[in-house]
Amino acid sequence: MVFKLKHKAFVFVLLVTFNHLGWSSAMMGDDFSCHDEPASEEKHGFSWSTLSKAFDSPWKAIQAYWNFESIPNHGKYDNFCIKRDCDLEDFPYESLTEKEKLERFVEGPCSPITVLPGYLASKLEILIDCQELQTSEPQIFDACGWNTCEDVQFWEFWKKKPEDRYNVWWYNIFGPLALPMNFWTPNCFRQLINLDEREGKQDFNMHFSSPRGTQVRISRQMDEDFECGLSAVESLGPTPRFGTQLSRSLGDLNQVIRRLGYQPGLTAFGLPYDWRVTPSEGRTSQQFRRILEFSKKMTGKRMVVFAFSYGNLQFLYNANQMNQEDKDRLIRHHIAAMPPFQGGGNSITQLLGSSVAQDFMLGGTTQDVIDFTSGTSSIFELIFKNGVELMKDEPFYKELLDRLKLEADRSKTPEWWKENGDSNPYPFMPNPSENCAGEYLDHRKRKTCFLPFVDMQNKPFLQIEEEQFYLTEKDLKRLMLDGYSPLMKPEFVERMYEKVAENKLNMNLNPNIEMTVIFASHLKTMQSAEYDYQPSQNYGDIFTEADREVYQPGDAILNTSGVLLGPLKWSWEYDQRKKASNQTSETPYNSAKAIKFVEYCSLHKNHQDLNYDDNSYEGLKCRCMDPDWAAFDPVGILCNHFTSGYDENFIYYVANIAKGLPNAPDYNEIESQNLTESDLKRIMRWCPTMNSDSDEFDFHALTQLTF
Repeated sequence: MVFKLKHKAFVFVLLVTFNHLGWSSAMMGDDFSCHDEPASEEKHGFSWSTLSKAFDSPWKAIQAYWNFESIPNHGKYDNFCIKRDCDLEDFPYESLTEKEKLERFVEGPCSPITVLPGYLASKLEILIDCQELQTSEPQIFDACGWNTCEDVQFWEFWKKKPEDRYNVWWYNIFGPLALPMNFWTPNCFRQLINLDEREGKQDFNMHFSSPRGTQVRISRQMDEDFECGLSAVESLGPTPRFGTQLSRSLGDLNQVIRRLGYQPGLTAFGLPYDWRVTPSEGRTSQQFRRILEFSKKMTGKRMVVFAFSYGNLQFLYNANQMNQEDKDRLIRHHIAAMPPFQGGGNSITQLLGSSVAQDFMLGGTTQDVIDFTSGTSSIFELIFKNGVELMKDEPFYKELLDRLKLEADRSKTPEWWKENGDSNPYPFMPNPSENCAGEYLDHRKRKTCFLPFVDMQNKPFLQIEEEQFYLTEKDLKRLMLDGYSPLMKPEFVERMYEKVAENKLNMNLNPNIEMTVIFASHLKTMQSAEYDYQPSQNYGDIFTEADREVYQPGDAILNTSGVLLGPLKWSWEYDQRKKASNQTSETPYNSAKAIKFVEYCSLHKNHQDLNYDDNSYEGLKCRCMDPDWAAFDPVGILCNHFTSGYDENFIYYVANIAKGLPNAPDYNEIESQNLTESDLKRIMRWCPTMNSDSDEFDFHALTQLTF
């Protein structure tokens, strides 16, 4: 245990210190601007001199922190989305009005973009009705250190009145809802943020509500710097460049989006959400559809949707609520980065009482973790799902097993794969005759490529004493409902579980949207956990950790098998559609779209191609493959699930999709021609797509909305 804590502390120091240094060697992609302008060769990245300076003294570490940009500013990306007059050497972007920028965006190469963050990565705030909270929830009022609702004079130091609103999470680091847990009100956060089946006012359409006298909503939603959600999905710390791998969120990606010339609220949107609840319980369904329709009327172009981690479950649920005609009309592309389509093992061990949630919270007692975990229905969307049980008899899965058997056959030499690779199942995926890791990632037993999938049909994901649990609906229900978790009341869990089952995200329903799936397989990731004791009987003042864990390839949080199961099915369905179209026969997969599999920290096929006529694979070099960085981090642990989102290579890969996919405007759909400059500024200020309460879409009403 001592070693484990020291190891965590060491990794935390590294993350806080080096999250903020820039990285070099971005994959820049093609230049679609008027003139061929070479990328800046200026280095903003990691070096050994930077490392030594950061560790010489705290003061030098601070200097290193402030002296480096997080993402190098390659000039070729500046205002790329704003169509320029090519006969002008110095195009006056700064003098353009918002209306002129919008008109030139319509004529330019870029697609509008929506950004969905991962779990815990949306800024939230809590609104306090002091009188109601004090009357209805006196124990919470006391836990937060408050004792009055009357105005307090400056000299009445013994009186503590709550403010009208507080930022949740890292954003207000010294407030009562701050993380890490503060010493003055350690129980405040967990009690205010907790969801329960309470009578009275309910949030949205949820079955579970916040404490009476409180309302949780997206942070700064009515503020001038909200930027239509973009500011709510970045920089959860008190400054844009402070925090951990969780709190950094998507700030660096948004930085590049702004450089490209996107206009928040007109052509770029953030979609933050209440991460405590499942997709069906929050408000993202109305907001997502409103953003798509609004952007189409504004630009005539279809949307590129970027979703990170849990944001992909939000996207998938919302896409499944749309008919195919509307999806084809409104959505150009989905970038699914590190998607937990089949959940992850960390959520299982968290429910069994491990310190995983404590790592997120950077502090807290076992009771804090109980309340934090039991108060979030979303945790049930993140546990392992039974997709393999549902898909094991389908043709795509049988072909997948055939491919795995071929890779396991040691008699199949690299020469055999070179001659026969294209005739095997999933031929677009790299095979053992090809090299994916190069000279990097020392821990990988195989430098050659392979399909990083493990068949879990007959493998338990959990063992408690002599009892084994498999990825079946029966065993997952048994684990949740039969009292194995020390954190949950069975009756509460049952209602949560039923609500999650209604979303049908375990069924791998094809969204039928062209997609890029970014995944990783270079890090050990939990496949199963074994306990020699009953966690529910041992949980108390200490956390209940697994005695042993079995690993498979992944990104340290999600194993690759769970990420790829759905996309491999969807790619197979697209292949069937293509075969049927060549034979002029009908197929149930007429709406299936191509899937591109992009492996983070792979050197195979390292050139970005925006052709989506066929299923395909590409490698995406990560910063851990930079020679200087690799010498420091040969395993690639700092290129994990969370930190991938602010790797320069990753960010510019995403930007190249948004700026490079063909997406001609449909001028018949555009209704923004008559909007004035003041109309556009009002829209950017008030973000009607997020702040409207109407379930009906009315473009002209939204453009006139003020608050």
